[in-house]
Amino acid sequence: MALDDTETEERNYNRDMSEAPRDEEILLLLPTGNSEAPLEVDKGWWDMEAKRWEGTWRYMEGEGAYADAEPIGFCEIPDIDDDILDEYGVPIA
Repeated sequence: MALDDTETEERNYNRDMSEAPRDEEILLLLPTGNSEAPLEVDKGWWDMEAKRWEGTWRYMEGEGAYADAEPIGFCEIPDIDDDILDEYGVPIA
């Protein structure tokens, strides 16, 4: 959407994540607040009890942690063919 000089577009977390599937693990795009690496991708899932997205980033501690970050984008985890994984020596779980 093109904006003229008098308009601004604000991010809307609910709109951005409303299409995300809540019944499977997905990849989430997370703002880190770090100018060196402003965005990270992490696997996550919707926690029905907590009513929030969960993943390993929620439990990071120390300098550079972004445990309070809310996802701003998502994609489904690709299903990679086992033959490709085997060809590159990636262990198949």
